[in-house]
Parts: sequence; C-alpha cells; structure tokens
Amino acid sequence: MSCATISHHEAWLVGLQIRTTTLRDVWLYYVVDQAFNACHAVSLALLRANSPSERATREGALTEDGQVEVHQIRQDPMGRISLVRYA
Repeated sequence: MSCATISHHEAWLVGLQIRTTTLRDVWLYYVVDQAFNACHAVSLALLRANSPSERATREGALTEDGQVEVHQIRQDPMGRISLVRYA
C-alpha cells in the first residue's frame, strides 16, 4: 500500500479481518476521519480495534494478522457520498 501524505485530513473506512476464538473470520469496520493517508488510517483503526474495550467484546482477539481493506470516503459537490477503494 502506497502511503503518500496529503495536506489535509481525509475520512476513511477501514476493514480489519480477525479470526475469532471459534476460528471464524470476521470483518470489523471503522470510520477514521482524522487521518492524513491510508496508512495513518489503518494505524488509527488498529489502535481503536485493539483497545481494551473493543477487545473485551471479542474475547481478547487481536487484529494484527488479518487482511486489511481501505476505502476513502468522498463527497461530491452535490453532497453524494461514495467509497473509493484504496489499493
């Protein structure tokens, strides 16, 4: 993932795949609105996902080894919101 820095904050939708204690793959999605780029958004989402309160709801499962999906949240001049997948 390329992580070019932009000059202002963007909003991102970050999906993190985890494996539960019952060995099921589950996706967790976080809206991150204070990130400078996709890598920063993923880092912030991982911090949130691995917080004690979030981990308690997942019986302690960490989000470090799963896949990551990143979308930039964009709003056009007409106010329509769309997701743009970040490669």
